[in-house]
Formats: sequence, structure tokens, C-alpha cells
Amino acid sequence: MSSESLQSPGKIFHVAVVGAGVIGVLCALKLQKEGHAVTLIDRDAPARGCSFGKARILARSSFMPLSNPSSIFQVPKWLFKADGPLKIKISYLPQLIPWLYKYIKAGFCADLEARGAALAQLTTHCVEDYLCLAKSAGCSDLVVIIDYLQVYRTRKAMLNVNHDMAVRRGLGF
Repeated sequence: MSSESLQSPGKIFHVAVVGAGVIGVLCALKLQKEGHAVTLIDRDAPARGCSFGKARILARSSFMPLSNPSSIFQVPKWLFKADGPLKIKISYLPQLIPWLYKYIKAGFCADLEARGAALAQLTTHCVEDYLCLAKSAGCSDLVVIIDYLQVYRTRKAMLNVNHDMAVRRGLGF
């Protein structure tokens, strides 16, 4: 169903939204406000999706594509570190190679900064939008807005993200 058909004057639809994470819930709320009946579908219990355990941080500056030179060069370290953030079953590696190739290629493409700028547009108003949502739910007093500091264990680790930081600064972050 196209978005145009949902905006047909006077027509009410019953829409199923798959995924009850923050994006799915916001889509469902928007559709309800437009007068549509909505069924929200998720395999997990409420509040157990991708945002669970993330301290509910809205990081406006977290928009750089994950596939970039600084992250790609970290992959071997992440794989072999016992408490690293990346785990791959060796038996799955042959199936993963085509995807890894595309991931690495995307990280070195010429338009990496342009993709970062495009993603930045998605986060530009996230804090203000979240505040509006909290206000409409009657819980804006639970939202705390603070700055955050990104800390690195070593100078080398900090220098690994210099390019990303330069792009962020260029976009006003």
C-alpha cells in the first residue's frame, strides 16, 4: 500500500505495523492520529526490542555510517577479543563473505560523507520530536536533556575516529 493511498480523504484503513520498537510505535501513533485503525505486531513483549538496555539515549551525533574505515580496521580486534562487541561463528563465515565484501566496499566509497550527511538529517530533530511525544504522553518531566562526552582509552583510539569527528563538526555537531 502506498503512502498516497493512506492519505485518501475520508478513507479509513486497518493497518498492521510490524515491529513494536520506537519506530514501529511512532508509525502506529501517527497512523492512529490520521484516523486509521492500527494493529501493532511484535514477537517480543513490550519494551524488549532493539532499544532495551540502551539507557534511552538519543544521540543526535550518532549518524555516521557504521561501515567506515575507522570501524572496518577495528573488526579483527573485535572478533578476537573475548569481550568484544562482534562475534561470528567460524562455520558461518562462508555465508557471510558476500555481505562482508559489500560492507567493506561501502566503508571506502567516495560518498561516505554524503551518506553521513543524509543520515544526520534523520537525527536532527530527534530530541525535539521525542519531547513532543513525551509531552503528549504526559511524561515530559521524565526526560532529562544533558550533553555527553565521548571518551577513548587511548590516543590511537581517538585518532581512529578523527575523520568521523571532522564530518560531525562540519554538520554542526
